[in-house]
Amino acid sequence: MAALPIKKADVTPSDSDVQARIDSLLSQYSTTQAVTDRAAQNGDVVNIDYSGTVDGVAFNGGTYQGYDLTLGSGSFITGFEDQIVGHMPGETFDVNVTFPDDYQATNLAGKDAVFATTLNYINEDVTPDLTDDWVSSNLAESMGMNNVAELKTFVSNSLLFNQEANELYGQLYDAAEVNTDTLPEDVQQYFTNTVLYQPYLYAQMRGVSLETMLSQAGYSSVDEYLENSESSKQSMIKQILIMQALAEKNNIVCDTDILNAEFSRYFGSTDMTSYVNAYGENYVKTNILHDIVMQNQIDNVA
Repeated sequence: MAALPIKKADVTPSDSDVQARIDSLLSQYSTTQAVTDRAAQNGDVVNIDYSGTVDGVAFNGGTYQGYDLTLGSGSFITGFEDQIVGHMPGETFDVNVTFPDDYQATNLAGKDAVFATTLNYINEDVTPDLTDDWVSSNLAESMGMNNVAELKTFVSNSLLFNQEANELYGQLYDAAEVNTDTLPEDVQQYFTNTVLYQPYLYAQMRGVSLETMLSQAGYSSVDEYLENSESSKQSMIKQILIMQALAEKNNIVCDTDILNAEFSRYFGSTDMTSYVNAYGENYVKTNILHDIVMQNQIDNVA
């Protein structure tokens, strides 16, 4: 398969793209601090104690200490969050609300309630400053980077590779003719299982069956979900076959030595243990093989 030309200048990441990716990385290292020197604002996450009464009598579920509430989220009764805005940490005050007529606890439906509320503090996220010391302390061991310049170079190169690979792969996908009808049944079943893997995980996390989870998502059966996902499955198969054909054509492999040498370049980490434990070594090798194949194609474009 001949290399297809792309214009690299058209996919070069901008400075703002690089900074956005770095900001996203920094946000993963953000910490939370308790703020007590300003009034609560809409959008703040506040920590509160509250004790509710109806006609002066406490009711079941109306008392809590140390609740983290996002003001403006609408997660509490209408009017509750608005009455916290403007108060200072350390203040105790009454919040007056009316339970809706269709409230799930029928003994409270339509009733006026008073919540004695204490605003303990405001939770505020603090994102670290990007410095050479921060990069060295947090990324030297995991990503092999020691200063801001190395991080920016890595991010820029990663974005450039992703954009070039996406552009080039789109052209390869459109140009390639792939027949998936002759694939063995066990290979077809593998990709069927792959399509089902994500909803299966969601079902496990929610403690329900796959059928129940898909039903809640609007599917009448697993078969209907698979039918709806068939085009995605075929695209996945086509991608794998294109990458495999290019790897064989160019004598590209990813053995254990290459895995060890190239892992940090493509995964942005020097520790592959968690990836291998989660996905298996062959899966990680396949991902790196595909990236090496795409880099080979990129290197040979006009």
